[in-house]
Amino acid sequence: MICSICKKNVAVLHIKDIFMSDSDVEPEENEVHVCKECVSINNIYEKYIKLDESIIVDDNPPKVKKERLSSNVICQVCGYALGEFRNTNRLSCPACYKHFFNDTLKVIKKIHFKSWHVGRLPYEERILSEKARNKKRLEDRLNKCVLEENYEEAGAIRDAIKNLEKN
Repeated sequence: MICSICKKNVAVLHIKDIFMSDSDVEPEENEVHVCKECVSINNIYEKYIKLDESIIVDDNPPKVKKERLSSNVICQVCGYALGEFRNTNRLSCPACYKHFFNDTLKVIKKIHFKSWHVGRLPYEERILSEKARNKKRLEDRLNKCVLEENYEEAGAIRDAIKNLEKN
């Protein structure tokens, strides 16, 4: 999407404002797409926070709003706040992963119990990992044979490792 302000750059921040006007029965939507330069020049994030504060009529705003407004860590690219991430577990742009690295790692560990991929591998990597496991198994057997001074079997295993490395 192209920036709604400068009409030149690719937008990195997308704001969708849904509101009810007095005359309409259905809600109206207003979408704004903003590029990185326009976010910093026009203080879009500050305007967004001001808009959010104007929606709150109650003297005691919900806890979510307080955390969002009080968060001092902000993504340098899109202006997304750390408090917003903590409330929604969603990020706004790819740079947010760098800016909120420790927090995203905690959430990933909480959801998946690990911080790395454990699922299926592509076919080529499965073959490579199978070869590595076979080589490790043969090396362990080779070390065991050398410790037991069974040199004939150790030589055969050494040759098998060399053949495995060639293929």
